[in-house]
Amino acid sequence: MKAKKINEYSKNGRVVKVYEITSATPEQLHLYAEIQGDYYRVNEENQRPLFFYREDFAPNELELQFNRDKTGVYVANNSVQKIMSATERLGNTTLGNAFAQLSAQHLFAQLTGVSAPSTVAVAEPSAVASAVAMPEANPFTEESGE
Repeated sequence: MKAKKINEYSKNGRVVKVYEITSATPEQLHLYAEIQGDYYRVNEENQRPLFFYREDFAPNELELQFNRDKTGVYVANNSVQKIMSATERLGNTTLGNAFAQLSAQHLFAQLTGVSAPSTVAVAEPSAVASAVAMPEANPFTEESGE
């Protein structure tokens, strides 16, 4: 199912984004209504079902999927989750830092509609290494007991 953001509001200090389900089969809509139970809400203007999401950096359009046993709905392919995971795997390396910067620019552009610069200046590892003074010897010796 596909959903598009139509509104947002603040509840208990957190932003809640309101999405309208825009694409789904009749079977999916029936199952969604069943799963939501008393929490099922529709847009009063067009009677389309609503989906509420609390992720801080959520895009304007979502892909929704049912879990395996059809008892819940989740957001599939959340780009923020993917970016965070990839950034953690790459770590604090030249590639990791460049990836994080480019991803942040892309995400900012996606969320705001404002395009970001297409290039990122990343320092070469040799420049970084020469800028950081590294001690030549280990200051801790066996004699100091540290």
